[in-house]
Amino acid sequence: MEETKKTEKKEPVWVMSERCKSCAKCVFACPAGVLVMATDARTIYGKMIAIDRADLCVGCNKCENACPDFAIFVAEKDEFPFPKITKEAKERQAKILANDCQPLPKEGA
Repeated sequence: MEETKKTEKKEPVWVMSERCKSCAKCVFACPAGVLVMATDARTIYGKMIAIDRADLCVGCNKCENACPDFAIFVAEKDEFPFPKITKEAKERQAKILANDCQPLPKEGA
């Protein structure tokens, strides 16, 4: 019997923007500061969910579970090598929420 190897996903989290209604519930749910609400003039509310730091995603599924429109998805634990949450990631999330869910200025800018 030949063993089949699962292929790993390239991204830990992704969004179906056509389903998103820009409620920001996922941004508030994410403990690692992965998600933000980015300016988007093409949408009714002028903003859209964006994945700002996918490398910080810990695979907790809190964003996916918080989304009322099933617009955000997180890879399964066996499909992606998720890191552990760090103090820096928690601090980043606090800053994003304090910044009205908007992206943080790029470091050094």
